[in-house]
Amino acid sequence: MGSRCEPGSQQFGANRARQVDATAWKSAVTPTETRVPAPKAVEAGTFAARSLGSGMAMNGKFSTTQSDPTTQYGTSCGRLLTAGGLCELVGGEPNAAVYSELSNLNESLLFDGGLVCDSIMASCCHSALWLLHDYLDESHEISQSADTPTGSYWHGIMHRREPDFSNAAYWFRRVGTHPVFAELVIAARDLARAAQADEHADQAFLLRQATWDPFRFIDLCSAAVEGRSNCDLLCRQVAEAEWRLLFDYCYREACSKHS
Repeated sequence: MGSRCEPGSQQFGANRARQVDATAWKSAVTPTETRVPAPKAVEAGTFAARSLGSGMAMNGKFSTTQSDPTTQYGTSCGRLLTAGGLCELVGGEPNAAVYSELSNLNESLLFDGGLVCDSIMASCCHSALWLLHDYLDESHEISQSADTPTGSYWHGIMHRREPDFSNAAYWFRRVGTHPVFAELVIAARDLARAAQADEHADQAFLLRQATWDPFRFIDLCSAAVEGRSNCDLLCRQVAEAEWRLLFDYCYREACSKHS
């Protein structure tokens, strides 16, 4: 994997074996990126709601018990969604079986020949699919060129998985308050309740927060990665819910006409 170390970022290593609170993440040094990137409407919430309900398989595979992704997102996209699994909190092994399909994916294939009204949102979907299959570099190439809050959101997720937590926080500051936060805070609460997070002080905020705080989640991911918290699985499940909600949002926005 190529380097994504940007000015002001802190790559994970022995020197990161320390706890950093949410305030520290919010005041992290601002990086400047220099890499040059390579160049059917769906019902709101269908994919996301299915994945967060009883249809979400515990092994991370996309369940088709409630709805087949190919019927909601088309053949190519649905196949890539079905082939995805519960991502590792950090890195992961790229899925070589889908590399060719991801490389050849274009708007026509991604949206099953449907009209694309927002090319940036469409590119965010492509970035998301690379990320789903653990191709962080390829995802980064696309998300860093999407100069929007949603592009910054995917950019931040990629750096959180790298893991480069201070850089992730920078991009989440650029996100601001995102439309998926309202659903994400509920999804995270349900997952935390199932994991009995109230028994663990560092995870209990997921049960109490009224609005989604991406910086506290960065802290929690950092604690899991550095061995300061036994919450790896919960973090992965919350991150999966976040991915699915954000992907669904991007897909719908890419196909939506705005007055």
